[in-house]
Amino acid sequence: MSNDADDKRFAFMPLPTEGFVRLSAIIGPGRPIPISRSAFLARVDTGEFPQPVKLGPRTTAWRVQDVRSLIEKFSTDTQTNAIETPPTLPGKVVRSST
Repeated sequence: MSNDADDKRFAFMPLPTEGFVRLSAIIGPGRPIPISRSAFLARVDTGEFPQPVKLGPRTTAWRVQDVRSLIEKFSTDTQTNAIETPPTLPGKVVRSST
């Protein structure tokens, strides 16, 4: 049985139509891009994901239109099965659930 705190934590907040969003609104369980912070930032570094914008000395955000484009790309890639599976680490065993 889930409690109200879990429901609120994983509740999806829709993206605004314009402006900027912080990383916590983009990634994680119940968010538009359900991956870890480190995986997201690694893809930002490689140029696969959009670059952030510095809004202040300690404030970083992403343009909503860039995030929406990324989500649209994922939707298209999922439909065409073009999403590349990340490689497994050497020595790591991946077991199938079937």
